[in-house]
Amino acid sequence: MMSKKKLQGRVAFITGASKGLGFETSLILAKNGAHILAAGRNVKDLEILSDSIEALSGSCTLIPIALEKANSIENMATIIFNRWKKLDIMIHCASSTLPMMPITQSLNKETNYHISLNFLVSLRLISSFDTALKNSSNAQVIYVSDEQAKKFNGLYNATKKASEEIFSSYKSENLRL
Repeated sequence: MMSKKKLQGRVAFITGASKGLGFETSLILAKNGAHILAAGRNVKDLEILSDSIEALSGSCTLIPIALEKANSIENMATIIFNRWKKLDIMIHCASSTLPMMPITQSLNKETNYHISLNFLVSLRLISSFDTALKNSSNAQVIYVSDEQAKKFNGLYNATKKASEEIFSSYKSENLRL
């Protein structure tokens, strides 16, 4: 007799799924029956993830995407909503590490890119997937964060803390009473 996997029928969207924590998280969720929507930049790495999920008898949809590009998240969220009508799990693992530098030198041509990827993407993900998450009977939203050594990582840490606050506010605004 085959037992039902505990995440069977659940749809899980994971950013940064092509490497590291996002990759491993995708495998665990797939092994437990969730259909994985794997978002990442590197197509070859996403294909390795797909093969690994298939070996676990899991299912996934690969989403090669640059999250910081204009309308990329919004368009993707619309496609996902039209196909699945819900999102049960959203795990945001993608981020951009910044070069270590004094805070006084961090305002340079790459600053907007890093701020966009580490902060604005979080805001856009929440805004774009809100309806799909609310269509789930028990949506789970997880933001994966870290903190680098304080010295010469001020901009990185600031963008990560700002994203943490966005996700925390979203959680408190949507508590089911």
